[in-house]
Amino acid sequence: MDEQSAAIGRVAARIERAALARTLVDAFREQIPGYARLSEAVLDGAVLDVVTTAIALFWDAGDAAEGPTEDQLTAFRESARARAGEGVPLDDVLRAYRLGARIAWEAIVGEARTSEEREALLSAAGLVMSFTDRLSSAVSETYLDERQYRVAEDARLIAELIDVLAAERPVPEGLRALANRLRSPILESYRPFALANVGQSAAAHSQAAASLRLQGVLAMTEGEAVVGLVDPDSEPASLSTRGALLALGDPVKRSELRAALEDVRLLLAIARRRGQRDGVVDPAKLAVPLLVAGAPRLAARLRRDVLGPLEAYEGGRSGELLRTLREYFAASLNRGRAASALGVHPNTLDYRLGRIEELCALKLADPADIARVELALVQLDLEGT
Repeated sequence: MDEQSAAIGRVAARIERAALARTLVDAFREQIPGYARLSEAVLDGAVLDVVTTAIALFWDAGDAAEGPTEDQLTAFRESARARAGEGVPLDDVLRAYRLGARIAWEAIVGEARTSEEREALLSAAGLVMSFTDRLSSAVSETYLDERQYRVAEDARLIAELIDVLAAERPVPEGLRALANRLRSPILESYRPFALANVGQSAAAHSQAAASLRLQGVLAMTEGEAVVGLVDPDSEPASLSTRGALLALGDPVKRSELRAALEDVRLLLAIARRRGQRDGVVDPAKLAVPLLVAGAPRLAARLRRDVLGPLEAYEGGRSGELLRTLREYFAASLNRGRAASALGVHPNTLDYRLGRIEELCALKLADPADIARVELALVQLDLEGT
């Protein structure tokens, strides 16, 4: 052992390791929010143990330039997994390592009694920083891997929990534990919702669902949408919908959840297809397409019966007469507006409408036929043509 290492060793020997470890844990509790939320049992058990391990590791191998080995890092990786599972933010974990290094270094410097020891400690400062960086890197890597795993696992369990709630089955203890961890109590009624950030990827929606779960929302990803359940008293603002398109259902009992979830999924899909990109979807404005979509076989038959003759006459769904009918209904049966949208004279519009009535055997002044055509056109729109 060289003189420098011997001097550092003499300083280190004067420090009571157990007392220093206790000081660090107390500092974590007092200064770092994520640790303040941990139970006394965790702080005085697992956290104190890993702090004690870190102090011993540096004391025993702090003069090794290569730093801790992979085997020696195992305890810190396991600690990172545990803190991730307890919901401690990564920033708080890394802050604990920085704070611990500072307090420990101050304790070491405070024990230096001679100029020789103080000089030796100056050269050792770099070792402290390197040691802390090595632990922090290992912890960050493990922590992020664990968080990614937990995001996927939580999404799977949330889907299972929602299925159990909708089926009115008893909630298993494991799913209750998940709900408690997310601070989302098991209720007898919920508001279903579906939201989308139009144009963003499935991965972005997965992150959005994870963020909502941190707010106590039972949220899961379904492709490029987030679906879930919130407290029956929740308002749209509670779902952080800025820039998102949100379909929010009415509060329903668990026995009605399955159908209510399908309704908000459908409502969101219809709003997206009709070009709405953000804001809260108004069910009243989409009542007709929602009803049509709820009876797909009947709606498809109605579309064939009403519009089939036009498709057959014009050889498809892009013909002039079908486009005329769509514009006429889009203009709320106003001849002038429809003719203007089509770029034709009103007399030309009247001729086309008469031809449509002849081919389809209907009267566009008959309320019953108007309703049939409207429903058929809605179904055509839902089919994406």
